[in-house]
Amino acid sequence: MQPTLRCRSFHQEKKGCAPAEYEDAFACLPEQGRFAVADGASESSYAGNWARLLVRGAVRQPGPWGRWLPRARLLWQQSFQPAELPWYAEAKAEQGAHATLLTLAFQLDADAVSGRWRAQAVGDTCLFVVRANRLLKPFPLTASDQFGTTPSLLCSRRSAVRSKRLTLQGTWNEGDRFFLMTDALAQWFLKGWENREKPWRQLNAFKDKDEFSSWLEQARESRAIRNDDVTLIMIRVRPPSDV
Repeated sequence: MQPTLRCRSFHQEKKGCAPAEYEDAFACLPEQGRFAVADGASESSYAGNWARLLVRGAVRQPGPWGRWLPRARLLWQQSFQPAELPWYAEAKAEQGAHATLLTLAFQLDADAVSGRWRAQAVGDTCLFVVRANRLLKPFPLTASDQFGTTPSLLCSRRSAVRSKRLTLQGTWNEGDRFFLMTDALAQWFLKGWENREKPWRQLNAFKDKDEFSSWLEQARESRAIRNDDVTLIMIRVRPPSDV
């Protein structure tokens, strides 16, 4: 038997918005060891749909992004072509939708007690790896003051300007925990870590969506977390005997 990836996810739209206005997206295939989180840029057109196409393509097709990204772009264009758009909406659509993206893939071999993982990112959606209650190198941002208003973004239309894609590889051990999250929560996480706190303990403690939503509401009211869509995936590597 191969090690098992136990996965939990939480998400919440911006305060004051309807659930349908949530423009993040996430996808998990723990049996295949593939995960993805995207954050649609609100100022672009159909950003939520673009984010969903990105994460679906990333987890369904292993290997280089070039295997699935062209099809994701084609599907995005086809998603609104049948509809008659007002001139201003058509102009926005011509500019394309934009989103950040973080992907994580595990190598899972039978009976292995360790293995490799590979993460790729465009923008400020982040990965944090915790081992033995210690945070390893954050990715792709490493400090809370690195978050801004103009992160690198993937466009739904092929552009002459290439998005800056970063890659990080590492090894996993049994018991390691991986946290994937969009920018507002990631900035909170890094601020806590910079203050010598262990923010992963708070995230691990959530029992259900209601508990997460209640905590997030309080954090927003105290301005510990800025008001934005929030998405969190938590993964724990478990040995077969622990399943």
